[in-house]
Amino acid sequence: MEGDERYTREHIQIREENNDMLHSEANRIKMEDEHSQAAIRDSEQRKRELPISLTEEEDGRISPKQQRRSPSYADDSRQNLQAGMPLKGENLELIKSESREVTPLQPIDSNIQLQRPTGGLVSRDSNSSDSSTSSTDSKGRPRESMYPEIFGEMITTVLEHEAYLFTASERILLESFASMDYEARHLLARLIQRRNTWHRVDKLRYDFDVKDKATAVTSLCQPHSDILALQSEIEEEGDGSITRFCLSEQDMDEGFEEPLNLLTLAELKELAKNMNRLKGVTNKASIISSLLTTKSQGTLHGFGDSNPNEIRSQAAVLREQLTAIVGGCVKVCPKAQSLIDRIALVYYRGAELGTSALTTAVLSKSRKRAYPDYVWKRSEKLFASRKHLVEMQQALQLEIQMDQWIEWDGSRDAIAKAMEAFEHVYERWKEAVREGEALAKDSYDLGAYNRMRFHPGWPLTRVVYKGVYVLGRSHKHEREAEVLRALLGQRVFRRGRRGDWYDRLALITANYPPSTTPNAIRKAKREALAISVQGIEDRDTHLIYQDTLQRRITRLENQLNLPFSEKHDFSYAKLRKCEDRIFRGVRLDKMMTEKKGIFGSTMPIPGQKERRSMSRDPSASDEYSFKYRAPLRKVVKVERMEAKAEEPEQAEVDEGDTPTKDQEESPKSKYSVERRDVRKDMHSVWRGLDGQPCRVEYLVLQHYEKQNFKGFHCEGGVLTMLFALVMWDILFMHVDGVFETPYQRQPLDILEDSFAIVRGPALRQRLVEIENTGGLDLIKQTDDRERERKTWAIGCKWDLYTQEDLLEIAECMGGKALSVVCQMLAEEWSHCTSGMPDLVVWRHADKQVRFCEVKGPGDKLSDKQKLWIDVLLRAGLRVEVSKVEEKK
Repeated sequence: MEGDERYTREHIQIREENNDMLHSEANRIKMEDEHSQAAIRDSEQRKRELPISLTEEEDGRISPKQQRRSPSYADDSRQNLQAGMPLKGENLELIKSESREVTPLQPIDSNIQLQRPTGGLVSRDSNSSDSSTSSTDSKGRPRESMYPEIFGEMITTVLEHEAYLFTASERILLESFASMDYEARHLLARLIQRRNTWHRVDKLRYDFDVKDKATAVTSLCQPHSDILALQSEIEEEGDGSITRFCLSEQDMDEGFEEPLNLLTLAELKELAKNMNRLKGVTNKASIISSLLTTKSQGTLHGFGDSNPNEIRSQAAVLREQLTAIVGGCVKVCPKAQSLIDRIALVYYRGAELGTSALTTAVLSKSRKRAYPDYVWKRSEKLFASRKHLVEMQQALQLEIQMDQWIEWDGSRDAIAKAMEAFEHVYERWKEAVREGEALAKDSYDLGAYNRMRFHPGWPLTRVVYKGVYVLGRSHKHEREAEVLRALLGQRVFRRGRRGDWYDRLALITANYPPSTTPNAIRKAKREALAISVQGIEDRDTHLIYQDTLQRRITRLENQLNLPFSEKHDFSYAKLRKCEDRIFRGVRLDKMMTEKKGIFGSTMPIPGQKERRSMSRDPSASDEYSFKYRAPLRKVVKVERMEAKAEEPEQAEVDEGDTPTKDQEESPKSKYSVERRDVRKDMHSVWRGLDGQPCRVEYLVLQHYEKQNFKGFHCEGGVLTMLFALVMWDILFMHVDGVFETPYQRQPLDILEDSFAIVRGPALRQRLVEIENTGGLDLIKQTDDRERERKTWAIGCKWDLYTQEDLLEIAECMGGKALSVVCQMLAEEWSHCTSGMPDLVVWRHADKQVRFCEVKGPGDKLSDKQKLWIDVLLRAGLRVEVSKVEEKK
């Protein structure tokens, strides 16, 4: 299954050495006499020429508080790439790598103009900077922020070429953005970058650009008069009452939960104290829960007044108190947010999230990224009609929802919802297949298949296959087989998944025969064998599914007791076997045990003694009070080396060593525990061979280092970078509909099977060249050209891997192995960029390279890891499972 969480909010901070000084200077000047406007403009202009820092609540300007704070980044979704728009993991990888640079970034050139997409054939010049507009406007005021400028550019581009995709009222609302006051435009451009929820006006930190926030909010919440005049048209077109961009506090639901969640903990405590609800509650969730019971209470005397005439309801008092604290609120209108998402979907050709719509353009304009050189062009009629566009947007949202129900929830209710959604769209999907087949008859060009990505049938096909999984979970195998045959019966959407469909159909055909008689079982197995053989022979079955189908064929032939002459021989497929190598080390971490508290499971505070209750019986409040799960923590030993052992002589390692031979350090050093730290990081901690604490992967690397190996803990990063370097010109070759904006680090179809299908001839030729020559010249040529610019391209981590290391690894791998890996990534980038081996180690002297999957105690190989092991073995590479055990 492809359960990838495609989007989260991005938090990006890039620190420059001179920002503290300039920021303080700007604040000092702004506090001077109001008559010094010329000095203020000069300060603001100098401040705006600094490289921007994207944060959630500030528009490209770094505060001293931010500079003091050390950013924390989560790298948990690097496999989820979105063409044309950066995703969480990839953005964070960039910032991590940039944080190690010592060269200060240069100021932005304020005179360079943003190139407007014209729809013509344009070459993206990497030496030209897309910085902001002129430093001052016609009245001499400081130039505007990049956010409203880029958002307006996006609207203009879409409406200039594809206005037919929007209704008259939508066009009026979008066109009104250009005529709005700057502060209102800036506020909207910032709000669409944030989570679509209610925001307190007094908490919006855009004071530099939005001086009068109340007026800006009023402007955004004001219904457009021209749209109100088109009410009849709006009703006919069915786009509801989308007459404004934002909602105000007057549009809030009558309940209390939304405004209560906008309060800080200190404000909640003060409110609860006023409402006599503070007893026994100390955290935000419990205070809100307590206050929400207020609305069901009877009456409350006015504060400090016992006059019966002044008795008011509890709910009325709470409403009054909340209004006084919260003040004005603003939220992007849900229908307007959907419209903005649709604009981003059209502009970026498949990246449907409006919350990240401006990030790539801002980073490019501010010279934070140098994009590859490629030819980009706005394609015409990618979306056939408004109906198709709306259906595409809905299908993408349903695709994400199905992932959440199945992958992240998995409960019985979630599976029932997924089943209902599948049944709802199945007939529409079959209709989409008929539409696609009719379009395919009119064109035999490979580009026609690539354009199918913009048909709603493309995401619906994935929804239908998710429905196959749900049918299997519900034991409706007959219906499951029917849907799988329907998927295999078409070739207009997602051909690259056919191998998976063949394998699943063969499995349920063999395991769930119509009856349990011996003849029926044998007939079912023969049918499953025929399906598997058909899958192997299908030209659209990718390399990733070959091993699974081959194993199924071998298993079915053995079960049917076929004669040797009728069996398939797949012995040629694998040249090596996966090896297990055992390492032993000292583990320094241990999980903390939970304690039962009044609010449920908690973790003990380090250094605090355990307090026992008067009774051993569980408290009744444990069952009925608000409960939460405390975060998991570990205790890690911090050691001190008392006596260091002498370094043994370096021993030569014989190639014939037994793979399971224990790898131990000898002689031993002596250590004492200095203290114990508590950490939230769940990675295991081990004593390295140098006596320092390290992760399990680095312990294995240290063992290999003693054998004169060099290595990386890269989880496939070396392989993806080698792929990018040898396939650079194919990755960025001009294909209709794949380079639509100047802000792309990859073609839009890299995540789809259409990437390999459309570029089939060029890919096959390049794979043969790599196999014959080893690809070293391609690697060096591309690296020499792009490394100095640190081109922001897919798979490239210029700061981690040197050209020398890349060339040595490629030479040790050999052309045949590198060709197989590149074929795998070209066919299944989205599916196979996770699960790669943890380590790559090589010894250039004798041309050895090994790929190691490291497993600590209790760890097991995942399906994707097994898949990559099979592929690397097929390529003739040496693969090891490095098992690390605790010393006894």
